[in-house]
Amino acid sequence: VPVEDAEAKVTSFALTPSGAIYSYKDRSERQGHVLSILRNMGTTQQMSRQLAEWGIEFPYPKPSFLIQYLISVFSGVDSADLIVDFFAGSGSTAHAVMQQNREDGGNRRYLLVQLPQAIEGTDDTVADLLRRRIVATAESLGGRQHASEDRGFRSFRLGASNFRVWGGLEAEGGELAEELSLFADGLAPAATTEGIVAELLLKAGFELTEPVSKSAVAGMPMHVVADGQLVIVADGDLTLEAIEAMVAMEPALILVLDRCFGDDDELKVNTMQTIRAANQGSGANITLKVV
Repeated sequence: VPVEDAEAKVTSFALTPSGAIYSYKDRSERQGHVLSILRNMGTTQQMSRQLAEWGIEFPYPKPSFLIQYLISVFSGVDSADLIVDFFAGSGSTAHAVMQQNREDGGNRRYLLVQLPQAIEGTDDTVADLLRRRIVATAESLGGRQHASEDRGFRSFRLGASNFRVWGGLEAEGGELAEELSLFADGLAPAATTEGIVAELLLKAGFELTEPVSKSAVAGMPMHVVADGQLVIVADGDLTLEAIEAMVAMEPALILVLDRCFGDDDELKVNTMQTIRAANQGSGANITLKVV
């Protein structure tokens, strides 16, 4: 006979063949119960040997089997839990998450943080090894994409903004004129399209894990984010045809780098009028921002 207590834990009672009453706890599939003694969870030596087979030399890697066990205890198969490791090292946590997902069909994700600490005697950093291990782990499990599993990952480095920072308040005379001329193009010299898209993604309030697809609309290269909620135009020369095609997609937000308009102020005006007409005519709610 099952009995539920005040903490919603269920205890069942059964009569044994000898006539004694036996009680036992019903455990849920997601039971946060940890064994008091952990055995056969792997060692750093075993982990080091496996990494060496992948061409990765790393001292004292955490046993991925131990982390995998803890993940299996504290995360559910259908939870899409996010496992976070702020001291990622060689990437044992990512290894464990992918392995556990393979074994029980889970959909867990991981977020790893690692400083680019130099490795003595090499040109590598710990972060470099981390990325290589994630790739090697995915390949050892059958590739980055296997059946319904997606083991692809995105790697970001913390760096300076892709946009110039105004420092002209302290400039004088010719220096001020030079500073103003630089801001005719607000992009930093080392800016890349990928970096610009990632930064604008964050500034627009989207997560870096949002699906981003590259496409060409009316011959104009652009990045479509979150199934069309956001469109980013960072390269190329805009045309009215491309603008009309973007507006027809009815995204919530269109971000366009100012350089894509060239010096065509009339095109900017036509762009705003096209969006205004679409919002009034079809009930869309498109916002345009020029960066």
